[in-house]
Amino acid sequence: MQARRFLNNFFSCHSKIDILRTVINSDEPQSGRQIAAKAGLSPRSCQLSLDELVRLNALNRREAGKAYYYTANVENLIVTDLVIPIIQQEERLTVQVVDDLRSYFKKNQDGFLGIYYLESWPRSWGGKGLGAILFTVMREGKKAASMEKKLKELCELMLQYFGIPADFKIFSQEEFKKLVLEKAADVSIISYRLKDVIGERFEDLLRKERGNREYLRRAVDFFPKRGRRSR
Repeated sequence: MQARRFLNNFFSCHSKIDILRTVINSDEPQSGRQIAAKAGLSPRSCQLSLDELVRLNALNRREAGKAYYYTANVENLIVTDLVIPIIQQEERLTVQVVDDLRSYFKKNQDGFLGIYYLESWPRSWGGKGLGAILFTVMREGKKAASMEKKLKELCELMLQYFGIPADFKIFSQEEFKKLVLEKAADVSIISYRLKDVIGERFEDLLRKERGNREYLRRAVDFFPKRGRRSR
């Protein structure tokens, strides 16, 4: 009964699961700020859930300077015997899904810059917010129609063989540039969570776009503003 009560409290909100997943999959102790960024949570929501997990003895908290760092409490049998094995198995399943997706696209890489796998849909992107997402960036001038058909087929297969509900999102290069510019916080969270399937690494693609944006900003600052007279 005690274990049952613990789990009822433990899984009372998704933020606790996201926090535990982040902490357990990290090689080093994580600060509250790092956990919030990687789990896609607001600092306030993350801190409330961290406090609760410490109170439940699921996490250890250590003070270092002005920050607190968190690790999984491996002396807690519920954490070691139930939570950690489930999260590790989830990670192995993700690796298998990504490997299968990679094999599917291996013969045909024309038309897209990269395809990426996200285990959950970012809330601010609209949609159902449920299930995985195949995130695709097309090459300049390439049509998305044939890619849309393939991704729809893959989503059906993922549900059939893995039991994972999935959807897809296709961006042109222009749309991706706009995303990097207008939803910088979302893109930073995504970069922690997605897995590269095939094509350019997402970090390289993101670095390139951020570099272009910084170059344009410096160019605008360098040249005189229109209407300003030189003295």
